[in-house]
Amino acid sequence: MFDVTEAAQQKIKEFFQGSKARPIRLSLNTAGCGRSALVLGLDEATKDDEVFDVNGFQFVANKELLSEAQPVTIDFRGAVFEITSSIKMPPGGCEGCDSAGTCG
Repeated sequence: MFDVTEAAQQKIKEFFQGSKARPIRLSLNTAGCGRSALVLGLDEATKDDEVFDVNGFQFVANKELLSEAQPVTIDFRGAVFEITSSIKMPPGGCEGCDSAGTCG
């Protein structure tokens, strides 16, 4: 299951207003201090991807990642996109992390 809430769809529509919409990739990113997070970015689909059309916007995700992450919900709250899934993200891994998530 892959769901994009109305709030997220509206924000994506605003983002692409006046320009051609590009595919939006869901991927797993490892940030500073060993923290992992599901993130969104602009990218083209590959043969290893599942493609979803949501009200005229194309979302792509690696099939293997998607099989681990489903169900996936993309929402927009406050000023950020929130992505929820069945993947349990471990907390940061190094000592001395500062508030920006970088190692000291």
